[in-house]
Amino acid sequence: SELRNLRVQDVALPGDPRLQDGEAAHIVLRFTKAGKPQQVKVRDALALAFLSRLVRGRGPREFLFGALRNDLLHLFQGAQVSLGFPTAPFVLHSLRHGGASFDHMHQQPINDTMMRGRWSGLKITKNYIQEAQARTLLMTIPHDVRKSIAIYLASPAILRVWLGL
Repeated sequence: SELRNLRVQDVALPGDPRLQDGEAAHIVLRFTKAGKPQQVKVRDALALAFLSRLVRGRGPREFLFGALRNDLLHLFQGAQVSLGFPTAPFVLHSLRHGGASFDHMHQQPINDTMMRGRWSGLKITKNYIQEAQARTLLMTIPHDVRKSIAIYLASPAILRVWLGL
């Protein structure tokens, strides 16, 4: 529900006067399980480009995912199947696990990972990282997906951003 209820005004892109950190985007989560607003820092160039496209030319009160907001899970599952997975192994919450593992693999400080994941303790953060890595190791990645990943990883950074759009 946090994802579905995001509005354009909840995204602060680099250069936004509301930001103190000009190199990353931030997303405000107005309503969380904790009952208070929280934020998530977005550093990934692909995610940043995607957010930029989502907000461009839209009103601040519009839902970030517009008419698709109620179909996000279905679309996410469909995207996985279209990539070649026989079934969709991930749910939207998997993105949180994946983000923690991504940070860990890129040697980000654990405190940064805790802040981005909005976890209050080191133990739960490590559990998320550990579980995501274990699930990844247990997966069978279809040949076409492995091939696409290899092409993507071999590409220069600017091409990866372009391919991600």
